[in-house]
Amino acid sequence: MNRPKGPNGGSILQEQRTSEADLAPLDIIRTETVFSRLPIHQLSKKGKIEIRIIRRERNGGQISLYWRVSPNAEFGEPRQLAYKLDKLIIDRRIDEIGRPVPRIIRLGSLFSIAEKLGLRRDTNQLKKIFRQNALLGITARVKYRNTEGREESVDATFTRYTVYFRGQELPDGTRAETVFIGFNDPYLQVVNNSLTRPQDYEYLSHLPPIAQRFYELVSFKIFAALSNNYPTAKLFYSEFCTTAPQTRYYDYDHFKKQVYKIHRPHLKSGYLKGVHFIPTRDADGKADWEMHYTPGPRAEREYRVFSGKKLLPRATAPLPHAQGEPPSVTPGQPEPASQLNLQLTVSPLDVVRRFHEVARGVTDYKPGPGSREVGHAEKLLKTYGLSKVNFIIDYAIQRAKVTKFHMQTFGAVQQYVAEAVQTYDRIKKDEEQSRSLQLEREEANRREVEGIRNAEEALTALTPQQRETLYEEVKSDLKIEYPQVKAWKPEIFESTIKARMLARIRQKALETNAAGNESDDPKGV
Repeated sequence: MNRPKGPNGGSILQEQRTSEADLAPLDIIRTETVFSRLPIHQLSKKGKIEIRIIRRERNGGQISLYWRVSPNAEFGEPRQLAYKLDKLIIDRRIDEIGRPVPRIIRLGSLFSIAEKLGLRRDTNQLKKIFRQNALLGITARVKYRNTEGREESVDATFTRYTVYFRGQELPDGTRAETVFIGFNDPYLQVVNNSLTRPQDYEYLSHLPPIAQRFYELVSFKIFAALSNNYPTAKLFYSEFCTTAPQTRYYDYDHFKKQVYKIHRPHLKSGYLKGVHFIPTRDADGKADWEMHYTPGPRAEREYRVFSGKKLLPRATAPLPHAQGEPPSVTPGQPEPASQLNLQLTVSPLDVVRRFHEVARGVTDYKPGPGSREVGHAEKLLKTYGLSKVNFIIDYAIQRAKVTKFHMQTFGAVQQYVAEAVQTYDRIKKDEEQSRSLQLEREEANRREVEGIRNAEEALTALTPQQRETLYEEVKSDLKIEYPQVKAWKPEIFESTIKARMLARIRQKALETNAAGNESDDPKGV
């Protein structure tokens, strides 16, 4: 299939003509935001990718994130069906019960779960998948913010849950009449204490596994882009391959074919309006791509419903420059004279001396006659300012060490300026987006707590007749979904009904709020 090219040579996948009127109603599910960002399952149909992530502090010091997944040798790698079991069955059940999630929860019969996963009542295969998930070992060192904004951490080796099949003894001494799972620490701690984020369960459930995983990961970026009125969201191909996980390719043809299959359902559904690729290099110099996503009508509607906010008209910024196309200001060259007017806050000679001290170990350096080093330093200071110039120097020294280039004069820094400035700007932008995303998460959590409180108040405010009607509707639906509901313990049965009543009240409030926003803005977004 021939896909169009952008005006700058970068590849563009075009918008599918999906209007908001064509979209099905949202079915909101809320999931935790810590472990869901990290890879657990092998989503390729064959082959194996080692799931092991180590990230260090920016200066190469302490480990800031460690994540390793170890499958059980007897039952094998958890793959696509194991992923669907976690996302479509267990996460759904957690959301239905509400937080705090009890240690033991009931899932339903093997037959009903097998049918939902498309296994045609193959309970032996389903049992194997349960055991793959339950016996998967995780070694993690992870920091996160809890619902109160405090920093928490996990530093342990653990499995996420224990599975109890029919007839097996539960921790309270009773026999399981159907499938139960018991959550282990620290997994339960994270599920109950971390921030949650909403997703459209109906949309998620109809996607193939790797497209589901992409939706999980990119939805963070899309939401942040819409919150900040950015025209696109950015995800590095290398980051996606690490957290999906997927085989990473280093040539454009294989990369293009791989991501096209992943992006296609999201373009067709209207979640994405367009996709644009920018060639780049990772920190090790290997081929990488920036993947830029223009949110589509489905993503915009999700944002309005989930956040309760109207969308401002987004800036129609041009697509980022593709590799090889000169930008408006040539990297590494002085910017136009009108921009070379930053006030000097430090002597250019001090900057030159710092370079020689760090790069060569020479203290109190004095430039020789005719040296242009001070002039180069002054030009950089006036163009970029002290903070960025210090970064340029440090970046140049580190890159020179990699190539074993021994810099003798300050002028040698010039060849690294363009690359260093791009890296500096990207770091600052990522930090800004990270701060913004953290604020969005805190706001989302506040709305979550407020939504639960409002739903409780609304349920209490119902007349006895209204409450009884809602109770019977939920009870009827529950019996249809779980035919063995009569065997449930009364306290589990009643708590499940109450959780679903509250969920319906919240869903109705969200829909009413979204409809109100639309009526306030008849022209749409």
